[in-house]
Amino acid sequence: MNILEIINNFKIPIIINNKYTLESLKQDTIYFENLKSNEYQYLKEIGEKTVINLMESADAIKFITCLRSNNQMNKIVITLQDKERFNRKILATNIDYSNIFIKIDKISSPISLEQYIKNEQILYSMVKEAKDYSPLEKYIYVHEIVKRFKEYKEHESNKLLSRKLYDIIYNNYIVCSGYTNLQVDLLNKLGIKSIQESVEIDMTSFEAIKLLKQKYKWKSLKSKIKYRLIKELRPYIISQTFGKHSRLIVRLIDKKYGIDGIFFNDVTFDNSLTDSFYNYLLLTQHEITSSIHKMKLTSDAKELLYVDSMREFYDKLNYLMRCNLADNQNNISEREMINSITAVLAIIKPLLIILRKLDPQFIDMLYQKYQVTDKLPNINSMLSKLGNYIVGKVNNHIEDKKIISAIQFIYNNAFENGLQDEELIEIINLNNDQNMLEFGYNRFNKKFLDDLLKKK
Repeated sequence: MNILEIINNFKIPIIINNKYTLESLKQDTIYFENLKSNEYQYLKEIGEKTVINLMESADAIKFITCLRSNNQMNKIVITLQDKERFNRKILATNIDYSNIFIKIDKISSPISLEQYIKNEQILYSMVKEAKDYSPLEKYIYVHEIVKRFKEYKEHESNKLLSRKLYDIIYNNYIVCSGYTNLQVDLLNKLGIKSIQESVEIDMTSFEAIKLLKQKYKWKSLKSKIKYRLIKELRPYIISQTFGKHSRLIVRLIDKKYGIDGIFFNDVTFDNSLTDSFYNYLLLTQHEITSSIHKMKLTSDAKELLYVDSMREFYDKLNYLMRCNLADNQNNISEREMINSITAVLAIIKPLLIILRKLDPQFIDMLYQKYQVTDKLPNINSMLSKLGNYIVGKVNNHIEDKKIISAIQFIYNNAFENGLQDEELIEIINLNNDQNMLEFGYNRFNKKFLDDLLKKK
């Protein structure tokens, strides 16, 4: 070791902040999250070949502008946290797109910024006509697009091609998670908060239908009879299996239609290129779990979204806590269990993460009012507030006449020929027939249909 190397070893590094030094800026790869305004001056010290990984929340546009103004053309990979926030900035900025890449989430492969913007412009074009609609109308507009987008088809050799958002808009493949990814993105572009929900559904009904088709002239049977036959046969199918499935949870508030709730949507089961199905549109938790496609209890936080009452909320909370504390279940009473802050938070915190994506204002209020920390005070008051919120929102049934009214609006504003009464009658009959098969009851009130027929 020469004299200069010895001296350099004892030099105090120039610290930009608690994460970066001038020396670290010369590495092959460097990660940035946030910089203070007075720290941007140091970006000129970044090595010429250094690859920059940047979180979008670090004001990516300012970061890029600063680098490019110094004629630094480093490769930049931006990981998005809020895609719409980034889009608002990037689409309003005139910057050099070269050598900039985007990851739409932490696990996706990066794509060029140019290709990213092309993809996003395609998606924006799908919903631009609905930007002035009410929330319910926007929702049904997106439902119409997604359920008619293309037929369900798996890509057997590369399953991601039928699931990833930017692949399904270019190819002929799509499955349940592809529908849901598209629906979440389009709704987000219209300001409606929703999340994808992964569930396991009972495949027994599908097996029952296969067997019944061998015995009966299936297409000629009335839906009421089909539903009864499926229900009767299900208990005799021994090989019960569950399949992974993706659907949607949405927070919808619409003053025009008097709607305020958290709803469940399964566009996969409404998928048709020709028929107008709305049977899995904006259902309550009770309605979605009444389908012939039964859901498996998952033993995680989202189970608390499937409750009819506060009693069921507390019962499920205790059940989930016992699952988490299985080793001690014989030694902990129910009172001790519900008052165990650690055990409660182990269940509640993942639930709050889900709800924050749907209703951030409510969750912010909950954190501020009840100080949701590891030393949570007033735990019973917080659970009461949370439970009552959930019970009220997930059981807020939307009247069929509101759905029909919004459907009429969409057809009359977004379809070339509008919607005639005869077509509406056909849609109601079609959905009632299909709903009888799927749920065992009519989706739309017969009186509404009778009133339409009286007009003829």
